[in-house]
Amino acid sequence: MPEMYGDPAKEGRFGETAKLLPVFFVVCNIAGLWAIYMWFHCYRMLLIPDKHDQAVWQIAVFNSITFFLLLAYVQCILVHPGTIPSKYEDSSWQYVPKDRNAPEVEAAAQLQETKRTGDRRHCKWCAKFKPDRCHHCRVCRMCILKMDHHCP
Repeated sequence: MPEMYGDPAKEGRFGETAKLLPVFFVVCNIAGLWAIYMWFHCYRMLLIPDKHDQAVWQIAVFNSITFFLLLAYVQCILVHPGTIPSKYEDSSWQYVPKDRNAPEVEAAAQLQETKRTGDRRHCKWCAKFKPDRCHHCRVCRMCILKMDHHCP
């Protein structure tokens, strides 16, 4: 089966600059909200002697929450969501079209998601069988095990 896309391993996850535009947008929003809160709220509270201690606590809490938000966002971007093994790693995931009248030889794994006919689902782009929760990502150009990922 001919592949529609190039080899994703050669291109890398960050091969195209346009993929980083949503990341830049989110980082700019976080930085803008951080600057507004720090300048218009916390800095002005620091100047009032009665509220200085309260401002220090708010700054500490707000900056720690912002740090963990950015840490989670970076992990979401950099951690690979997983993919189906290649035919060289495990050939049982390779999809080979079969004759409709031929008897089913292999025992299908305990899957919850199957086609209406009861057959295992397969990806027409990757030519691999798809396990549960697996979908083809057009951006990453591969089947992703957990499609609830962010892909730059």
